[in-house]
Amino acid sequence: MRSVLLSALLLGLCGADVGTYASVSRLIENRSIHAVPAGQHVVEYERSSLLGSLFTFLFGTFIGWWILFISAFLVSTPFINRYRAWVALRRYMAAQGQKFANPQNADARFQVAQIYLQARRYRKALGYAREAVTIAEANPVYAGAPYPYLRALGQALYGLRRYAEAREAYERALKARSDLGYFDALLGLAKTHYRSGDVKRAFEYAKHAAAEQESQLEPYFRWAQAAAWIGRSNEVDEARRRFWTIALRLPRFARQRRLWWRSAFLMFPLSRRIG
Repeated sequence: MRSVLLSALLLGLCGADVGTYASVSRLIENRSIHAVPAGQHVVEYERSSLLGSLFTFLFGTFIGWWILFISAFLVSTPFINRYRAWVALRRYMAAQGQKFANPQNADARFQVAQIYLQARRYRKALGYAREAVTIAEANPVYAGAPYPYLRALGQALYGLRRYAEAREAYERALKARSDLGYFDALLGLAKTHYRSGDVKRAFEYAKHAAAEQESQLEPYFRWAQAAAWIGRSNEVDEARRRFWTIALRLPRFARQRRLWWRSAFLMFPLSRRIG
C-alpha cells in the first residue's frame, strides 16, 4: 500500500505521463525512489530475474555445480595439456637433445610425437610422426617404418579428424612387424571405420581388438556401439557383460579411464550416439 501511494505521489509531482512512466520502484538498499519507463522497467526486471534464476541454479543446485565443474574442466584442459607437453618436452630435450639434433634419428622424432600425443596436441604430433616414418622408410636399417611410428601417425591423424588418412596409417601398421601385438591399430581401425560410416567393419575390428587385449576397456564400448547401430542387440549385451566383468577385476592402479567408460555404459543409449 505504501509503495502504491508513493508511486502516485511521485507521478503527480513530476507530472509524468502514465503511458511513459508506468511504474515506480523503491530501492531497498538506499531507500531512494525513482521512476522508469514502462518498457525499460519490464526489460530490466526480466533480465535481473533471469540472471538471478541462473545464479541460483548454478550455485544452489547439485546439477548446477556439476555444470560449473565440467565447464571449468573443458576450458582449462587445453591449457593444462600445453603446459604438460612443454614440461615433458623440456625434460626430454635436456636428456636426449643430442639425439634429436641428428636429422636422421627417427626414434627421437617418434618420442617427441608421443609427448604431443599424450598432450592431445595432434597437429604438432603429426609433423614429428610423419617425419619419423619418412626417415625410417628411407633408412635400410629399419626395413620399413616400425609399427609404433605408424600407430602414432594414425593417432595424430585421427585426432585431427582426418579419418581416411588415419585408416590408411593403421592399415600400414597392421602390416608392420610388432612384438607386442596390434591392439592399438585394431582399435584405431574400429574407430576410423565407425567415423567413416562403415559400421560393419568397425564392429569386426572392435571385437578383434577386445580379443587382442581383454583387459582393455575401450574396445568393449566400441564393440557395443557398432553392434547397436547394426541392430545386433545380442552382441551389445555380450560386450556389456564382458566389460563389467573386466572392469570389476581391474586393480586400482590400472589407468584406463575406468570412470569414463563405466559412465559411458551406464548412459549407453546417449553415449553411443555421441562417443
